Amino acid sequence: MTLQQDRNFPGRLHGAHTRGGPAQSPRLRLKPEAPGAGTVDGAWWPRSRDLTVEIADLVALVAVRMDVVDRVVYDLKAWLPAPRRIMVAGRSVHLDGYEYQPLNTLYVSGLKRTRLTLLVVPPEADARYADSTMHTAANPNSALTADELLMSGIRDGFDRTASAKGRER
Repeated sequence: MTLQQDRNFPGRLHGAHTRGGPAQSPRLRLKPEAPGAGTVDGAWWPRSRDLTVEIADLVALVAVRMDVVDRVVYDLKAWLPAPRRIMVAGRSVHLDGYEYQPLNTLYVSGLKRTRLTLLVVPPEADARYADSTMHTAANPNSALTADELLMSGIRDGFDRTASAKGRER
């Protein structure tokens, strides 16, 4: 997968995806590496709820921030059953599902004690909603929780719809 940094949005990464959807559709946005506010380090918008299918793209995308991904901790209720380990790019990645993992988040850990907490935007989400939510999550000044971030995308979507309807009149 070829990744490119988006010059207009420093936290936005683009990749050439092999599964459906346009290649320019961002699927991961990260806050800058400098200390920031909030409970998440960015947001990821997977294409499905099958972590075994999605993990290769996630590992490739976060490689920009952490060299080697060693472990992904996820919410068991949010994903299809997955094995405890999976091979990605010739390396073993531990997949640890927990019932009490905070909803709509996952943790990605690297070998060098690096860790990212990512908001997971539901794969079923509309592209405008996902884009708005990921943009807010990647804002270094955003101190919103995962639930608040997901609600902010809904509010933004409704505001756009309402303002567009107002202009049509």
